[in-house]
Amino acid sequence: MSLLKNRCHILFTGHLHKQVVKESGGVSYILLENYGSTDATGVFCRVYVSGDAVSWEFGE
Repeated sequence: MSLLKNRCHILFTGHLHKQVVKESGGVSYILLENYGSTDATGVFCRVYVSGDAVSWEFGE
């Protein structure tokens, strides 16, 4: 994780079998759910970028 310190603000990656959002060294690590499983019905992560701000939301 120290490779990204002071080099980025957000890293989206995946997949896990649950959503995880952790922060370390000023970087938000966002792990996405397993979209291919039979119990994941339309799960998504929507990312908004506006000026200098980035936000996201999970939904079904």
